[in-house]
Amino acid sequence: MVINVEVKNKIANYFGTDEIVCGNSDYKINFLFDEGWENNPKTALFVYVRNGVERVQEIFFEGNICEVPVLYNTTLVRVGVISGNVRTTTPATIKCKTSIACRDAIPETHEKDAYVQILNNIKVYSEHCNNNFASVVRVTTSGPAVVLDDISPIEHTMRVKAKSENLLDLTKAIAISGQEKIIIDGDNIILKDFGGSGGYGVYWPNMPLEIGKTYTISQNSVSNHSASWGWRISFKDDTVTILENPKITVTIDREVRNITLYVSFGEMTGTQDIIIEKPQCREGSEILPYVPFMDDLSTARVTRYGGSLIDLNYIEKISGTPTVNGDSLKISGYMAQLYIDLPPGTYTFHAKSSRTGDYGGGVSIMFYNGTTNLGDAYNFYKADILNPSYTFTMPQTANRVRIIFYGGNSTSNTSATYENVMLNLGTARGYEPYKQPTTHSINSDGTVEGVISLYPTTTLTTDTDGVVLDVEYNVDTKKYIDNEIVKKIAQLAAMIVNS
Repeated sequence: MVINVEVKNKIANYFGTDEIVCGNSDYKINFLFDEGWENNPKTALFVYVRNGVERVQEIFFEGNICEVPVLYNTTLVRVGVISGNVRTTTPATIKCKTSIACRDAIPETHEKDAYVQILNNIKVYSEHCNNNFASVVRVTTSGPAVVLDDISPIEHTMRVKAKSENLLDLTKAIAISGQEKIIIDGDNIILKDFGGSGGYGVYWPNMPLEIGKTYTISQNSVSNHSASWGWRISFKDDTVTILENPKITVTIDREVRNITLYVSFGEMTGTQDIIIEKPQCREGSEILPYVPFMDDLSTARVTRYGGSLIDLNYIEKISGTPTVNGDSLKISGYMAQLYIDLPPGTYTFHAKSSRTGDYGGGVSIMFYNGTTNLGDAYNFYKADILNPSYTFTMPQTANRVRIIFYGGNSTSNTSATYENVMLNLGTARGYEPYKQPTTHSINSDGTVEGVISLYPTTTLTTDTDGVVLDVEYNVDTKKYIDNEIVKKIAQLAAMIVNS
C-alpha cells in the first residue's frame, strides 16, 4: 500500500485518511517533493511512541519511494525527511491501528520459540537491508583514471564530472599593481614593459580549492626576479601563507580568496618583461609535469570499463600465431603484441601461464608516449615461472603501454598459453573477465551523462592529458548491513527475553 506525503517548502503533510495497521511490512511512502530534493540520497525518520517510550527508526532511500518500517503498539507515527548538508522537513502525522501482532501477553512457549523468532526476523531484516541500503550509500573518488571498488550490485547511474587538472586559467590572471600589461603567450604569462622598484606579479581570484585537499602550485621558471619572489595563498579570513618558491604545497583548511605569484625588484632603469613559464595548480603534494588548463572539456572523452582493461581481440601478430579464446591467449611461434592507451596511474598485469617444450614463453611491458619507447616496465621470459601478477606505475610522460607475449622458437614447435589475462587499475585484485567498454562525451560544463555502474568493479579513464574525473557512486554496503543485522539480533534477543 502506498501513502502519499506532500513536501512543499520543507513542510511535510499527509492529507489522506488511510491508516497504517501495525505489524505489517508492505507499506510504502511516496514523498511528493517540490524542487531541490532531486538527485540526493535521503533518510526518512519515523518517530512514534511504543509502550510509553518514544522511538525513532531511520530508513535510507533514493528517489521518492521509502518503505515504512514495521510498527507495533502505537496509534500514530510522525514522518520527516533529511537530505544533504542539511535539508530537512517538518513531520507529517499518520494514524496507526494496533493489530493482533501487538499483543502484550507472554507466550507460553517462550524458550523454545526464541531462536526461531530470531532466525526468522534476521532473514526478513537481512533481505530488507540488502534491498534498501546496498543501493543508497554513496562515496566519491577522483583522478585521471579511477577504479570504483565495493560497488553496488544494483545497476545505477553514476554522477561523473570532468574538470581541468590544472586549475590556473591564464586568461583569468590579474596584475597585482595594475600597471603591468599581461600578455598570454601559449602556456606562459608575460608581464610587459614595466620598471622602477616595488612588487609585481599576478593573482587569480576565487580559486576553487576544496577544504581538506592538498594542492601544489608551481611554474617552470620566472625571469627577471630578485630573491624575494614566490607563491602566496590568501584566505577569506584575511590571513596569508608565507611566500614560497619555486612551489608551494598547502592543505586547505579554510576558504581561499586568491592565489598570487609575487615578484619584487629593487630600483631599475628602463623597462623589462617578466615571463612566468607554465604556471599550474594541481591537487597533490608533488610538482608534476606541466599540463595546460582545459577550457574546453568537450574535446575529451570518458571510457567505462569493468575491472579489466585488456581486450585480447586487439592482439597483433609479430612473428607468431596468436589464438584468443575469451580471456585466454595461446602463442604458437615467436611472439605477438598489443597496445593499450592508459592515463598516469598504478596498474597490475595478471596472467596464469604455461608452455610446451623447454624454450619459450614470457611477457614484456613497455612504456610509450605515442610511438616513442620510454623504456621497459617489466620483462619475464619463462612462462612456467611467470609471477601471477606484476604491479607497475605509468610515468607521467607515458600515455600507453605495449605488451608483448612470447610463444617460443618458431622452428621448434613450442608455444605458450596465458589464461585469465587481466590488466587492472591499482594493485592486484581477484580475476574479472573483460567487459566491453562504453565511451561517453563530456558536456561543456564538465558533466558526463549516462555512465552506468558495472558489478563488482567499474573503471573510468579519460583520453586527454590534463582532465580529471570526480565520481559519486553507490557502494555495496555489506559491512554496514552486517553491522545492522548484528544490532538487530541483539534487539530481537532483548525483546524476547524481556517479553
